[in-house]
Amino acid sequence: MTGLIEIYSRPEAIDGFLALMLQQPDSYRERMLSERITELVEYIEHVNAVIWAQQERGRL
Repeated sequence: MTGLIEIYSRPEAIDGFLALMLQQPDSYRERMLSERITELVEYIEHVNAVIWAQQERGRL
């Protein structure tokens, strides 16, 4: 999980991902894939926030 957070924390990966996400999906499958990727990124951001909060409290 930490590896995923590190990957999505890299600025060039974020820029490339945002450029991809700004493209309009052409089909149902692409829309579904886009939604799932968005959910994954939101989940990773949540996990990252939880990890930071735990570190600030000295629990990690």
